[in-house]
Amino acid sequence: MDKLRKHPRTIDIVGICTTDASFVGIVTQYLPNGSLRGVLDARGDAITPKTQFIWAKDIAIGMAYLHEVGVLHRDLKSQNVLLTNEWRCKITDFGISKSEALKTIATTSTMRGGAGISGTFPFTAPEAFSAKSRFTTKCDVYSYAIVLWEIWDHGKPWDGFDLPEIMDAVRVEQERPKVPESMPVEMRSLMCHAWSHDAAARPDFKDIVMQLYIIEGQGL
Repeated sequence: MDKLRKHPRTIDIVGICTTDASFVGIVTQYLPNGSLRGVLDARGDAITPKTQFIWAKDIAIGMAYLHEVGVLHRDLKSQNVLLTNEWRCKITDFGISKSEALKTIATTSTMRGGAGISGTFPFTAPEAFSAKSRFTTKCDVYSYAIVLWEIWDHGKPWDGFDLPEIMDAVRVEQERPKVPESMPVEMRSLMCHAWSHDAAARPDFKDIVMQLYIIEGQGL
């Protein structure tokens, strides 16, 4: 857990407290600009294309780091991305993350248990709705794709849908939110690959980061 304190794209961890092997409480730094979701709600139309791309890259870099050190986030969404004073993204809320090394938060990778399905339903990968599914890095990648959609659309994914409707749309009908017209074609392609129905077809975060640097080099 000590490794997570220093990365610029993840929230700084101030301290950890625990009562038993099934619970870990994490104390983190405070960022006054709030969540990405809050900023999208308050000033979405004022966000520049350059800022949108920076946020997309920030989040991908942070997630690539978490996966590199063996942490599955399990609840990646715009509410769990905070903005620094410089309006850069930091990933937060590892309350249901799983450290493969420590095995102190969640003792099993199964998607169902006492608390039900991990994560938040509009961001949940299709395979993760299955009771027998195991949460993988590719589930986090799917969630990232939905966050990309939020950054360019400014809306809330599956707004107005209840859980059965979301499950039917995502898992059965293989539907996805409508691609924002303002989204650059390169980012559309990346997003659509990241939310592929087939988890094996989704890129890893290290590949996403590489692709983003290529896109950046092309002058997006």
